[in-house]
Amino acid sequence: MAAGLVVLALGAGAVPALGDPTGSSLTAPASVAAGSSFPLHAQFAPRPGATPRAGVPVLFSQTSGPASECVARFDPQFTVTDATGTATAQGTLPPGCPGTFVLVATAADPAGQAQASATLTETGGFPDTTADAPPGAIGLDATSDRSR
Repeated sequence: MAAGLVVLALGAGAVPALGDPTGSSLTAPASVAAGSSFPLHAQFAPRPGATPRAGVPVLFSQTSGPASECVARFDPQFTVTDATGTATAQGTLPPGCPGTFVLVATAADPAGQAQASATLTETGGFPDTTADAPPGAIGLDATSDRSR
């Protein structure tokens, strides 16, 4: 899978104690097939001259998707940063929900919070499929010519 487009989103309460929010990122593939597991890597950069903080709680979540019933799963959903300031999880997008998802990693401790987000696309599903069009679809079904 190719590396995904990373879109940085900062929480309103971003605090330098958690690191340099301009260097924080969440990486994910640009696109994935429904039901396939994919890696998520959240990196919370330390402020200049500081070392990364280990043990900071991180929550993986979704802020938008193609429909309200299209909810991504994370394993684990809650974790902590390691000695490099990184938290990892596996994500899975639901079947039957082709379109764009925005996923977020939020690191929070008593000093404040920081967020990083990534945008990815679930592939597959009609019309993004190699399957035949539904029967009777005008202009798409080669077996019926409705112009006669």
